[in-house]
Amino acid sequence: MNRKNAPKTYKTGAISFISPEKIALNKTTPLYWMSDVSNETARIDVYFDSGLRKAKNSVVSMTSSMLLSGTQQKSSTEIHNQLDDLGAFFDIGLSHEGVMVSLFALKNNISEAYNVLLDAILNACFPEAEFQEVKAEKIQNFKININRVAVLAQRAFQEQLYHGTEYAVLSDESDLQKVEREELVDFHEAHYVNGIFKVAVVGALEEKEIQHICDISKTNCINKPLVFKSDFRNKYGAIHIDKKDAVQTAIRIGKTLFNKQHEDFLDVSILNTILGDYFGSRLMKNVREDKGYTYGIGSIISESSGSGYLLIGSEVG
Repeated sequence: MNRKNAPKTYKTGAISFISPEKIALNKTTPLYWMSDVSNETARIDVYFDSGLRKAKNSVVSMTSSMLLSGTQQKSSTEIHNQLDDLGAFFDIGLSHEGVMVSLFALKNNISEAYNVLLDAILNACFPEAEFQEVKAEKIQNFKININRVAVLAQRAFQEQLYHGTEYAVLSDESDLQKVEREELVDFHEAHYVNGIFKVAVVGALEEKEIQHICDISKTNCINKPLVFKSDFRNKYGAIHIDKKDAVQTAIRIGKTLFNKQHEDFLDVSILNTILGDYFGSRLMKNVREDKGYTYGIGSIISESSGSGYLLIGSEVG
């Protein structure tokens, strides 16, 4: 093999995309089921209308961190042990527009594991001791992260990108210090108990298992369509944050864009891949390999339900 010669390229033929089955949990909440899976694993993603735009960032973030902290009937340890016994694990993702809780397990155990997970989330009681631990951890992490140039640059970029909207609001240490347990309880009641707005299931499950997942989910769904902001207009200009003793400079460049519903999204996605979305991209070749200005640089296209943005980021010495 002569590695000096690039491999031949071929045109891609027709791609057969698999469409999930759509099941209506109510008039506004769908469940998507992808059943054509050739292995024994399964995954369930449940989406709650409880993102950062719904309340103070500090309250929203702490609530999502304590979803499995215990109920009136089970401690956090008991909940985690039950999931462990079923060979299941979970992940929680928080964004401006919602919280996605992902559950992974063997398909034979996924339904029972979902019972445990959903019960823990919907009946969370936020014990005082666990609340104080999470609060102290959040404050400590904030103190550490706020001294990182990458975090400072990203916060400033977010304020400019979403200028004048609730998406631009940020928390500081004093916000975390002021959070009370009762605020988490109230937010949970308002945005989790009847806050499911989408469920996605991937796995070769039986019809009766899907029906069970539908049955235990539908009673806690939203009852009206969600409305997401789409008319973002980023604030133009450059910002310089002077940080003494910083050994690196973080750079963030970008603008508001659009999401995958736009007719140009696929074209721009390919363009972004060439620009900076993999190790051999133009940005890496030019800025890192040719000029040696940075160890890493890249670009991403990030989506929201009504909009999106382009971001180029790097840290330089």
